Amino acid sequence: MLNSSIAPWVVGREALLEYAIDDYLRELGRARPWLGKTHEEVLTRLNAHFDAKHGLTPLRVLHSEEVNLWVKAQEPEAQQVLQDFQDYVTEWNWLS
Repeated sequence: MLNSSIAPWVVGREALLEYAIDDYLRELGRARPWLGKTHEEVLTRLNAHFDAKHGLTPLRVLHSEEVNLWVKAQEPEAQQVLQDFQDYVTEWNWLS
């Protein structure tokens, strides 16, 4: 039996970009595995870029102009990857 007195790991903490990326890549690997490597490369670069600037990057950075500028500086494929990721984050209520 699960110990119901222990809250899930994210409860009470701010969601980090890396947590959402990990969750997204697991789901992508299950649903569309042929996209996994490309999406992982783009999202890893995104996370590394913002971790270098902010330390552990809060997920809320996705709604910042900084992300839009980063995406514009990437190849066109990265724009679609980020759009897919943002759709996933919205659909699964990672941000409220």
